[in-house]
Amino acid sequence: MAALLFSIFVAGCFQYNSAFYRPGLLKEKAYLANHDAAVLLAYRGVAQQGTETAVTSGIVIDKEHGLVLTAYHGAEDLDITMVFVLPPPGEEKTWAAPKRAKLIAFSHDRDFDLAVFQVNAVFKSEATIYSGPSSALESEPVYLVSYPFGDMMHVPTFGHVIGQRQGRLLAHIYAQSGSSGGPLFRQKDHRLIGIFKGVQAPDFYSTPSFASPEMIRKFLEKNNIKYKK
Repeated sequence: MAALLFSIFVAGCFQYNSAFYRPGLLKEKAYLANHDAAVLLAYRGVAQQGTETAVTSGIVIDKEHGLVLTAYHGAEDLDITMVFVLPPPGEEKTWAAPKRAKLIAFSHDRDFDLAVFQVNAVFKSEATIYSGPSSALESEPVYLVSYPFGDMMHVPTFGHVIGQRQGRLLAHIYAQSGSSGGPLFRQKDHRLIGIFKGVQAPDFYSTPSFASPEMIRKFLEKNNIKYKK
């Protein structure tokens, strides 16, 4: 509980365009479940300069089989030897025993930039993926759950969708370095509508871009990965 309250406090400090934030959101079970489904992935691999590590945020899409969806670019330059998944706050007792995982699907395509890891764990919550078109999401209030700077504390920020560019979903929302792979949810029904890819400029108040729901569904279906609709 203390961890959740701290994350809410941090969100209040960093949220962008808070006029779209609904105070009642914090009491909704689906909102809290999405927090529980957000995880931090830490990769250990071999790059040209020797052993290196990288981190991304991610979201559980199949809690029973331990499937986590994330951005691929965080680890694409590494010959991955091991992946650790850190659970969300509230389960601190397991931080010292990170779970092993294996990469089961990925896309080198910069437009998709998605990957799925199968984690040796059973999670409590999973995301429900939005099944409609991106065109219906414009001006929708949204929230992003991620682990900025690779810290062990997840942070929610709030904003709204402003449109699309080259198939990607764009939003006015505060996003920080290290949030790659973080899930974007629609406030209305808490459906997963995007995976954070990056910002358009060094200023983090610039417009972040996300893999669109169409990209997410196409990627998962192409790799025969089942997900909750």
